[in-house]
Amino acid sequence: MMMKLSVFRLVLLALMSWGAVHAAEDTPKNAPKDALKVSAEVLNQMASDQFEQREQAYGELKSWAAKHRQQAPEILYQVWKGVDNPEVKARCHALMKQSAIQRKFGKGKGFVGIMMDPVGQVAIRVLQVLPNTPAQKAGLQPGDVIVGIDALDFSELKEKKASFDARDTFQAYVSGKQPDDVVTLHLERGGAKLDKQVTLMKRPASADRGIFGQGQDRAKLEAEAFFKQWFMGMENAPSKEKN
Repeated sequence: MMMKLSVFRLVLLALMSWGAVHAAEDTPKNAPKDALKVSAEVLNQMASDQFEQREQAYGELKSWAAKHRQQAPEILYQVWKGVDNPEVKARCHALMKQSAIQRKFGKGKGFVGIMMDPVGQVAIRVLQVLPNTPAQKAGLQPGDVIVGIDALDFSELKEKKASFDARDTFQAYVSGKQPDDVVTLHLERGGAKLDKQVTLMKRPASADRGIFGQGQDRAKLEAEAFFKQWFMGMENAPSKEKN
């Protein structure tokens, strides 16, 4: 089941020339010259007879794609074109799609996982902590009063802007973050002040649906349409641009 290394050498030669021309904004200047290459060893291990080895190798490929998000879609396209193993090909295609969509749209909106109610215009009271959410993991409790987030102090912002609303500001700030971003909530609980670090999750589609279940995941449809267009562009591009 193991693939021949020579196949990947051909693929990697193409990737090396592509990476030399397309330097990414998020690649450190002192990064190794082979930073943009997909390891032939990893690809070979993805076709291993051993399930654990295949999973570990795919995990390494995913980590590589996340680290080099600007270049990953095009490089994974080249790998996908160059491999024959059905499982490796399918996984490269799935990761290529995910990488292209994330580069275009980001990972999604951030989400804390609370039901809340405004306390005037300068604070938010936690009414409910949703299960299996960042809020629950961080130890938030019903009755907690959120008076700020990161460098934003709601009282200070209210003094600068009469129409300021803490709840709207909080929602916009969290939605502007991405999953896995870490924010610090400034709370008041039982007269005491405390800070809670919260690692955000992806905002679920259900949080944006109307009361009648409208708004089927429009973002998903947009992402699918984008990837289809991007993929067709890669397929139709002159080979010298791909390589």
